[in-house]
Amino acid sequence: ERRAQTDQGIEAEHILSESIIGQMKLKAEQLLNPVNSRPIILASAPGELHTLPQYVVAAALAERRIRSRVLGARVPYDSLLSSIEKLSPAAVLIWAQFEAEKIPADFQELEKLRPAPTIFVAGPGWSNELPRNFKKVNDLTSTVTALGNVVGF
Repeated sequence: ERRAQTDQGIEAEHILSESIIGQMKLKAEQLLNPVNSRPIILASAPGELHTLPQYVVAAALAERRIRSRVLGARVPYDSLLSSIEKLSPAAVLIWAQFEAEKIPADFQELEKLRPAPTIFVAGPGWSNELPRNFKKVNDLTSTVTALGNVVGF
């Protein structure tokens, strides 16, 4: 409330976020024998600065022995497409806290990849207008469950 009223206190939010991210990264990096050979990519939508959700998902996946790769903040769609082509992930999760840019038609081409990744979006920044091959997840439990199902775990 103080932050909203005075525009002060962002440093406390950043310190807390960085502390949580540090612990989540540590948990994800401790994964030794993943059950999946193809990683799961976790990225923020273009222009999106919030990365905490990606690291929380990465840690939750690691608890299930599922390997993921966090791409971080502000991932342009063309960079995400390039990462998908290079890493051949089983799934991709794109986070948007604020209104996300419209997803380019190029993402429809991902259906032609073999094996094709499953694409998920999460966060309040997504409209209901998504490409037909995209799936929306709404909370941590359903997200981790859906990503786990993709890798057969």
